[in-house]
Amino acid sequence: EVLGDPEVRLRIRALEALGAFGAEAKAALPELVQALKESPEGRASVAAERPVRVRAMEVLGMLGKEAKTALPELVPFLSAKDPDLCMKASEALVKIASSEELIPRLEQILKSDHAADNGYLGVLNAIRLMNPRTEFAVPLLATVLGKGVGGAEELLAPFGPAAAPKVILVATDRQADPQGRWNAMDLLETWGVVKTGALPALVQILK
Repeated sequence: EVLGDPEVRLRIRALEALGAFGAEAKAALPELVQALKESPEGRASVAAERPVRVRAMEVLGMLGKEAKTALPELVPFLSAKDPDLCMKASEALVKIASSEELIPRLEQILKSDHAADNGYLGVLNAIRLMNPRTEFAVPLLATVLGKGVGGAEELLAPFGPAAAPKVILVATDRQADPQGRWNAMDLLETWGVVKTGALPALVQILK
């Protein structure tokens, strides 16, 4: 019942105590999900609710796969303007959902303009935490790269020429962000234009 208390600091303390219960905190899953939502009328401001949400995300992440019912409420926070909420949500999601479950949700976020408000920070962090060396990451990272978001090229670099086809598409896409195209060309240069087969595509850019 304390999780429904109008006093923010008491709810934060209750969430901290729940974290100490480990897997037994699953009994409070509905209340943890509710803690992520906007505060009901008569409670503190949304800004004051921020630490409550952060603590709730931490407990949900600790519950792991047992907290899958929280996915619909957690995913939108990947687009939050608040970097702490965004990062905490990505950390919790990677612990709760498998890569196969999370990838379609990340793809949906990338199609939305809302995620641009935080520079796709949550999406990039989720990919980074989900073992970014696996193949599924390349299309996602290439999409972020094409939006001119810093950090995508760093995660793509270890793939080497194997990721070149997707990166070439970004470099030659005149609808892509100019900075993203620049970063794509940097990657191709680093990997070797000949090795990547990018030479004909780069020549086309000059025409």
